[in-house]
Order: sequence, then structure tokens, then C-alpha cells
Amino acid sequence: MPPKLIKMFIEAQSSASGTVQSSGKTNVNVKSYKYTATVVSVLSSQIPYTSFKDAQGNPVPSSGFPIPQDGYYNIYVNQLLAVNSNVNLTSFYVTIPTALLSLGIPIVVEIISFDQAQTTVNGSGSTLSIQTNVQK
Repeated sequence: MPPKLIKMFIEAQSSASGTVQSSGKTNVNVKSYKYTATVVSVLSSQIPYTSFKDAQGNPVPSSGFPIPQDGYYNIYVNQLLAVNSNVNLTSFYVTIPTALLSLGIPIVVEIISFDQAQTTVNGSGSTLSIQTNVQK
């Protein structure tokens, strides 16, 4: 049975004040990063960021993983989503319990970041103020 597509749902809350006849559109900028490494040692539960590469074979930037302020990350161990609370991501390490590790298995780090929303308004008048916040 093929897997079903899971659609992302992002909730944003806007408030407006003022008077104007207008129409508008709010866009949330979503950035996605995916890095992969292969387990070469089971002696440590920490895998350094320097072990990971993106789909084009580029290493993680020297500043480490782009940890989002607004967003989330997933860690896949041998193609399975790791739900263990001991699995953790920092800028420079992925920490996975050694009991989950075996030589040669892939580790995938997926990072999703939501940038500030941008609202475009079309209409007349100059007293309109709109504030949009992406819900966490």
C-alpha cells in the first residue's frame, strides 16, 4: 500500500485595525533542510554535524545545523521517525541512544523553519495596520 500524502497545516493569527476597503494576502515563508549521514561508529550516541550532507552532497554549514526558532525538526533512524525523548538536535550534534544505532544505517535530519509572515494589502486609505503571528 503506498504511503498517503501528509499535508502541512500552518496556523497564523492576524489582527487589523483602522478603516479601509481592501483585500489582502498573507504568505508564510517556509524553509526546509534535509541532511543525511551513515552511522560509522556505535561507540558514541553523539553524531557530529560534520558527518552530515544535504541531497547535493554539500556539508552542513560551519555554523552547524540551522536550528529554527519557529519551526520543528524530525530525526529518522534507519528510515523510521525517532520518537524517543532521548533523541535530540543541537547546532553541532545529533544525539541518539546507542541502543538505536547499528553500523551502516542512515540518519536523516529534517528541519522546517517558518519565517515571519508577510501581508500584502490592496486598497485605499492610510490608517490600516495588520499584525500577523505564526502559531507554534
